[in-house]
Amino acid sequence: QFLVESVTVTGFGSAIGFVAGIVLAEVGTAGFRYWSGAGIYPVLHFTTAALAIGAAVVVGLAFGTYPARRAASLSPIDAIARE
Repeated sequence: QFLVESVTVTGFGSAIGFVAGIVLAEVGTAGFRYWSGAGIYPVLHFTTAALAIGAAVVVGLAFGTYPARRAASLSPIDAIARE
């Protein structure tokens, strides 16, 4: 359960960050085109998006394993007492 939460949060966070990056790139290049007149257009490939989100999920899985195992081994009473 803890590991699923870690991967889910990482996946959604990376997807939202990726979309925000695309939006900022479009806004930034539109502003640059407006002010300079140069024709710069960002290019996005699906494989790039899939690799970026996949890498973020793998990192979330790797760094979420230790806390998930530790939390799963605690009894609820010990967890409340340590809080």
